Amino acid sequence: TEEINDKLNTQGQPVRPNEMAQKIHNIGTEQDELTKWLEGANDQTITDDDMKILARTIRPNAFKGWSNLPVTLIFGPEVAILYNNIFNDATRCTTLNISEAASLGNIPAYFFGRTSDNDTNTLTAVVNTSNKPNIRSIGERAFQGALLTNFDFTKLPNLESIGQNAFLRNHLSTLDLSNCKKLTSIGPGAFARNMRNFTAITFPIPDQGVTLIIGEYAFDWAQGSGSDAGNNCGTVTFPENVVAKRNGFRNSNARKIIIVGDDADANKTSYSASNLGYTYGNNFSNSTSLEEVVINGQRIIGDSGFSGCTALQSVTINDCFLLGSNAFGGIKAITSINIYGLFAIRAAAFDNAFSETNPPARLVLPASLNQGAATDNDGYNVASVEARAFANTNIPEIDLSACPHVDYLQDRCFQGSAAVTIKLPPNLKKITGDYTFENCTQLVNLEMPGTLEEASGFNMFSGARNLNNITLGDDWHIDFNFRRVWTQPTATAWHTTATNLRNFTTGTHTLQMTQAQRNTMAQADYDTITGKGWTIQIVAG
Repeated sequence: TEEINDKLNTQGQPVRPNEMAQKIHNIGTEQDELTKWLEGANDQTITDDDMKILARTIRPNAFKGWSNLPVTLIFGPEVAILYNNIFNDATRCTTLNISEAASLGNIPAYFFGRTSDNDTNTLTAVVNTSNKPNIRSIGERAFQGALLTNFDFTKLPNLESIGQNAFLRNHLSTLDLSNCKKLTSIGPGAFARNMRNFTAITFPIPDQGVTLIIGEYAFDWAQGSGSDAGNNCGTVTFPENVVAKRNGFRNSNARKIIIVGDDADANKTSYSASNLGYTYGNNFSNSTSLEEVVINGQRIIGDSGFSGCTALQSVTINDCFLLGSNAFGGIKAITSINIYGLFAIRAAAFDNAFSETNPPARLVLPASLNQGAATDNDGYNVASVEARAFANTNIPEIDLSACPHVDYLQDRCFQGSAAVTIKLPPNLKKITGDYTFENCTQLVNLEMPGTLEEASGFNMFSGARNLNNITLGDDWHIDFNFRRVWTQPTATAWHTTATNLRNFTTGTHTLQMTQAQRNTMAQADYDTITGKGWTIQIVAG
């Protein structure tokens, strides 16, 4: 029977709770009576170190609050249905063995957890030496505040969900989910604040059609602090179809992050929004042990994805859809960056990034930037390089010369950059953003592509005091209006031009053009440029 409502002793009389406590010690295998008796019972003294439960159903609160549980609890093969709060706030038990519980389908909410966010219990191990349990879900706060150092997920191939805060504030050191290929959800805070530092985390490669969602703050502060800090979990790989929500790994202790997406191909001609993988904003922020990041496949890296990763030295992007705003902003430790496939860069993605003492020699953007992009009402491609994308970067050279699909730049794109050389996209048509090159104090030479139609942003060159040479591309068209490049035929734009040129305070300034280009320039435009201290130099071509 599942439950026996009326407990009788050998004389056929009802058994009182204190007498049943004595029977627990003596009657051995008749523990299927245990469940109903425990409902509503107070904390009873159980002297056995081990106790095996054979009841099929364990009702809510059965052992809730007990301070004198057996040291080892064993679930027999009959155990199948568990209700919430069974061992909630109970102590003394250190080991739960579920190896024989072949019919067990779920571990409920608050199963062996603590109600208070600050309390802990005595449970250190959940033993499962077989594949018998058919556990499909682990409820919210199931083991919150336990002292688990290990939980073997490799024996749970049918696991589908891990609830919110399920293992919050445990002492797990390893997490191997590789065999949980049906897993669809790791709830918010599920493994947050594990105080002994993960030394290894392995995610599954989901079955076809399965997407694993990692909830917000799921591994937040997983590295511990104080006397518990010091370990590092090495490399963490995120396979394709694994989606990490905002702040999922904030403050983690990984040394290397590998992010894998669908259809990794740096030479693709377009991206499909239907199969993009996401890592949402702040996902790895403030992970101060992180030294290397590798991104493969169609992914969106959320805003501030790696901000505050002060030890990050190496970034490799083999294929990525989008880098979110401030994705690598403010990271001064980067000494190596290689980008082979990337579609779009959000605002301030590299703002104030790269080592000041040992920066990479150059930042080269790939041909995939803006491939197959939609166009705006004027026929220009939707921005793939947003405002302040490279602002304040400590890198000698920024090279977009291999990016034929980028045709305009937004505000402050290179503002304050330490670049000596900036190579613009070969098919650039508009520089209408304000302050595009403002305070690029190391910039000396700038070559404008022949496709340029308009460069009229406010204070575009303000403070670029060492910019001595601007070269117009060889393919300068006869319909190119030089006045448009600098002035626009309005009073405001003319003032902008005067401000721009007035801010070149040192050196000599040269505008190079061919004789054919000079012949198409109105004398008024020529006088305007030379009147501001510029020399127009005629070159061959």
